[in-house]
Amino acid sequence: MPPTDFAHAVRTTAVRVSYDGEVRRWVMMAMSSFKAMEGLMPVTLEALSRIPLDQGLAEIGASILPDDDKSGSEGDGGAGDDEDDDGKADRDGNGEEAASGSGGDDEGDEEREAEAGRSRRSGKGRSGRRYLQGLSDEEGDGVDSGAGSTAAPGSDGPGGPGPGPNNGGGGSGAVRMLSSVLIINTWDTAAQQACLDLRERFGHRCVQDFAFKLPGGKEEGMTHFHSPQFGSMGFAKIKYMYNVLSLGVDVLSMDADVLFLRSPLPRLLPMRAQIASLTEKCEVVDPALPLESRDVRKPAGNIGLVAARAEAPALRCVERWFGAMVAHLDDPQLWDQAEFDHVTSHCSMGLGLRLRVFDNRAFVSMCQPGCGCAYGQEDIELLHADPGSKRHRKEYWRREGHPYVAGAGGEGSRGGRMCGPKAWANWTAAHFPCQGGLLEKRSFMAALLEGHSAGQPRAIKAARLP
Repeated sequence: MPPTDFAHAVRTTAVRVSYDGEVRRWVMMAMSSFKAMEGLMPVTLEALSRIPLDQGLAEIGASILPDDDKSGSEGDGGAGDDEDDDGKADRDGNGEEAASGSGGDDEGDEEREAEAGRSRRSGKGRSGRRYLQGLSDEEGDGVDSGAGSTAAPGSDGPGGPGPGPNNGGGGSGAVRMLSSVLIINTWDTAAQQACLDLRERFGHRCVQDFAFKLPGGKEEGMTHFHSPQFGSMGFAKIKYMYNVLSLGVDVLSMDADVLFLRSPLPRLLPMRAQIASLTEKCEVVDPALPLESRDVRKPAGNIGLVAARAEAPALRCVERWFGAMVAHLDDPQLWDQAEFDHVTSHCSMGLGLRLRVFDNRAFVSMCQPGCGCAYGQEDIELLHADPGSKRHRKEYWRREGHPYVAGAGGEGSRGGRMCGPKAWANWTAAHFPCQGGLLEKRSFMAALLEGHSAGQPRAIKAARLP
C-alpha cells in the first residue's frame, strides 16, 4: 500500500469528473529533482495555472463535481491530523518497505524539514515569483512573472490547497486551475522546499519520497541516456503511477518537460483508454482505434505523458511493467519506455487492456521534423482498410509536421526553429525531448507559452533538428 502521506495527497488533490454516466477521480503526477524544479517546473506550472480545470468539458457533456469529503479519514491512517502534510512525507517512501530506506529516524533530516516548514510559514526563502523572474526576456524565454492565475497562496493544512481562484477553495465563483490537480514527487529536502515555494503561487501538491535516491548520490542537471540515474528514475515513475492507481484514482503522468496549452480532459475522457501514451514518431493514428488486435499496427509509445485508468487491467499491466524492469536490471540498455511498449503490447492482447495512443496532432513531440504532426481524416480512414497488409510499409503510416515559419532559414534569432499559431492551433500539449539541456528546454518551452499567448511565431525547437 502507498504510504500515508502519499495516499492523503492523492485523495485530497484528485478531482471528481462526471462523463457519460460515470464519475471518475483524476489527478496529474510528476516527479522532479532540485535542478528540474528550478529550471523547468516554473514554466510547466505557469502553463498549467492558465488553464481552467473545466475547460472544454461542457462541449463533451462532462463536468467537474464538487469535492467530496477530503478529510483524509478513509484509510489515511490519521494523515488528516498532520499539521503540515506536504513537508512531512512517510519515511518508508512511496510504497517501499521501511528497510529499503536509509536513515528513517535521521534527526538531521527532521531538523531540516522543521526548518523548511518554519521558513515557508514565515515567508522566507525563494518564492514562485522569484523563480519565474529568472526566466526573463533577456534570456529569450518570454515568461511574464505576473501572468497567469491570480490565486491566493494555498494553505499548508491537511485539507490541501487553501481558498483561492487557483486551488479551488471555498467561495463563490472560485475557478480551479489545472495546476491544482498536479502532485509533484521530490527526492530531497532542497527539491521539496523549491516545490513548496512554487506551491505558494500555483497551488499544486508536493510529496517528498525519502526512500528514493539517485545512484551515485550526486544530482546532475540532466541524466544521461541509459545511465544508472536514468534507469532509477524509470522505476520511480512506475512506482508513483502504481500507487495512484491502487488508490482507485486515474492518473496522468507527465515529465517535467511537458507544456500544456489546453486541458487534456476533453480529449482524454472520450477515449476511455485504460492506458494511453504519446507516440514516439509522427505517424497516422486514430485515438479511438483499439490496439488489442494482432492485425493492428501498434505505434511506438513515448512515456513523457501516460494516462492510466484505475481498473484491474491497467493496474496489472503497470505491475508487469515494473516486473519487466526488474527482470532486465542487468541490461546496460535498460529503458523504461522500451519496456513499456513491450509490456503494454502483451497486456492489450493477453489481459484485454484497452490500449490507445493520444492524437499526436494535439499531443506533440518536439523530436520530429517540422512543427507538430500533420495529416488528414482521409489518412486515418486508411488505418481501417486492411491494416494487416500495410502496417509495415513506412510510406503508409509515417508523416511529418507543418513547415517551419519562413525567416532566416526558418530559424529564430537564437538559432531555433520557428513555429507559429497555424501549427499549434489545435495543440493540447507539447513534449520537449531532443532539445538539449535544462536551459535550452526551458527557453523553448517558455517561448511556446509566450508565443501561444501572444499569437505570434516563436523559436521553439533546436536548430540542429531537421
